[in-house]
Amino acid sequence: MLISRKSLGPVLATGLFIVVAVVAKISFQVWFQDYSSQVFADVEKQSLNELELQDIVGTNIYIYSDRKTKIESLNIENENCNFYDKKLDEGLNRLDVSDCLPKSTGNVEILVESENEVFRKWLLGRYSRAVL
Repeated sequence: MLISRKSLGPVLATGLFIVVAVVAKISFQVWFQDYSSQVFADVEKQSLNELELQDIVGTNIYIYSDRKTKIESLNIENENCNFYDKKLDEGLNRLDVSDCLPKSTGNVEILVESENEVFRKWLLGRYSRAVL
C-alpha cells in the first residue's frame, strides 16, 4: 500500500503539469489571434484608402489621394505611363495620360503602384486620344 501512495504523487504532478500547459497554450493562442488581427486591421486601415482611381476624362486620369504620396508606376493596358516618383497632393489630382492611352475605347485596365499600395481597376473607356 505504501508503494502505491508514493507512485500517485508523480502521476498527479504530471497530470497537473499537462493541464497547466494546455491552458497556457490555449490562452496564448487566443491572445495572439486577437493581437494579430488587430495589428493587421490597423495596417489595412492605414493603407486601403490612400489612393482611389476616380475616372478617365478626355486624356486625363483623376486620382484621389487622402494624403501626399508618390506614384511609383502607372500602367494602362500594360503600357507604362512614365510617372515614376510623380508626387500627388492631398485631394483630387489630374494626370495627363495622352501618351499611353490605348487606341480602342473599351474597358481599360489601370494599375497604379504607390509607396504603400498597389491597386488595379477596370474603367469603361470614356476617353479620347485627341486633345479636347
